[in-house]
Amino acid sequence: MTLVGVILLVRRTLILQSEATLRTGATDVGTLNRWRSGYIVTYALSESLALFGLILRFMGFNLVQVAPFYLAGFILMLFFGPRQPSELS
Repeated sequence: MTLVGVILLVRRTLILQSEATLRTGATDVGTLNRWRSGYIVTYALSESLALFGLILRFMGFNLVQVAPFYLAGFILMLFFGPRQPSELS
């Protein structure tokens, strides 16, 4: 649950603020890099949730016990998929 909170925090601080800035000045390279890094961090955190499940599976947990980790990681990656900044204009 902590990872989901961190993902939401990263999304709010990096991605949403950068998208608001890109609406006014789409040529700002620094803001665009911040937007990109926000999505990379979001994907990395979402994938780490699924990797926790994989590590638990290797440690001997059964599939029913680790399936929520896999499912949550997959849903987060789908839900927080990147959008082109040009669509914001």
